[in-house]
Amino acid sequence: MLTCHGLFSLQGEFGSAMVYLHEIAPDDMQGMIGSLGFVSAMFGCMTGVLIVVIMEAIFNTSQMLVFGWRIPFLLSSVSASAAIALRMHMPEPDEFVQDRQTVIHRKLERIASRRSSGGLGSRKFSSSFRIISNSFGRYLDTHESTSLKTSDYNAPTIPADKDADTDTAGTGVARRGVGSQDLEQGTALASQQHVTNTHPTDNNSKTNLSVGRPHTKSLPYNHRDDNVTKTNNQTDDITITLSATDLPAVPESRGEYVPVIRLLRHHTPAVLLQFLFEAWVSVGFWVITTWLPLQMQKAPLRMPQILTQAMLIVNLALMGGIQLASGWLSDKGVPRIWLCFGVFTVATGISCPVLLALPTASFAGAWLLHTLLMMIMACVLGVIPATLSCIYPPTVRATGFNLGHNMAMSWLGGVSPTIVTALVAATGKTFLAPGVLLTVSAGISMLAALVLAWYAPQANGNIKRDAKQASS
Repeated sequence: MLTCHGLFSLQGEFGSAMVYLHEIAPDDMQGMIGSLGFVSAMFGCMTGVLIVVIMEAIFNTSQMLVFGWRIPFLLSSVSASAAIALRMHMPEPDEFVQDRQTVIHRKLERIASRRSSGGLGSRKFSSSFRIISNSFGRYLDTHESTSLKTSDYNAPTIPADKDADTDTAGTGVARRGVGSQDLEQGTALASQQHVTNTHPTDNNSKTNLSVGRPHTKSLPYNHRDDNVTKTNNQTDDITITLSATDLPAVPESRGEYVPVIRLLRHHTPAVLLQFLFEAWVSVGFWVITTWLPLQMQKAPLRMPQILTQAMLIVNLALMGGIQLASGWLSDKGVPRIWLCFGVFTVATGISCPVLLALPTASFAGAWLLHTLLMMIMACVLGVIPATLSCIYPPTVRATGFNLGHNMAMSWLGGVSPTIVTALVAATGKTFLAPGVLLTVSAGISMLAALVLAWYAPQANGNIKRDAKQASS
């Protein structure tokens, strides 16, 4: 039960933490700061191994079985307390707040459009009616009701797509094949401007709807009151007047803003791509950090347990350093997807030879081979947060990243022991079986990287930095 509880908490929080680090990071440090999620995971693994070494030195086997195993769980209360303290002082990222409000505003537009259409009798509004103005956030801050005319605005029209889950201001995310085209269209949505709709068959009838631009800070929406008032004057002009207390919320019960529903409805390809992209690291993390050290203690290598534990501690520390370095390099312009593609290619070529060389290697040689595998894996882990966070819009980013990452870790990494056992039984070669599994999974990740470079080219670099450089 404790293990299940720990897995639930870890899998729900780990991906969200990496997404959060990516979103709050400065534009030129998203790769390195995003990598801190995996760096902290390596530090946690290293700490866990150290605790095991200390516990085994203090207690014998029977004492460990009776009460010793409970001590590490009690020690986790320290980190849990620190996590609670951090969560109480973590503001929502501006990017997420802005995108969330845009989703709510789209619902508001549809409600306003339907109600105004009903007030005109048989006249219908175009399904492409889209309204977002620049002033709504300002009026929300003062809690004042406002009535705006469309003549106050001279701005581009937002493309209409009521079903598309397009990305919003500041993200610059371009997704191919799922409703958006490329970076130019993604950044064009950042204007979030006002649109005028006049009924085509009646020049004397005009409708002016005032709905606001998403603000960059949290705003006090009323989740129970969605009143929108309409006033008719002598010339049949209709003005929708909205106030801070009259805002409709998007009811989650109807699926308008349930992240997992929005994710599966519009971004299923992104989840599947992340699942396949992380195939090698999911399988390799279990093989390299768990299976391999245990196997080194057996024949024919027979490395002492204390030596394998020391090897794991040192290599985990090196792994954290490499992750920071790869994240830093991606911030300096190294293409993230192509960096991962290169590592996957190397892993495809060396996995079997390295593992087949282990049985005949010396202790020092086995240590070096283990270090090699962990270092190339660290290069990928360091850029995964910044790379895969970019393929989702902010409103579903944490949900999508968590789902794709946990599917890979549980479905691929979780079944790796069973697959390796079956391959060993079928071939009779202990070290060849995991080598084949690593080679196949690296090949899958290679193909996924190629597709990802086409599907989400913005994931290859720092989208905000590139946009600034292009504008300058």
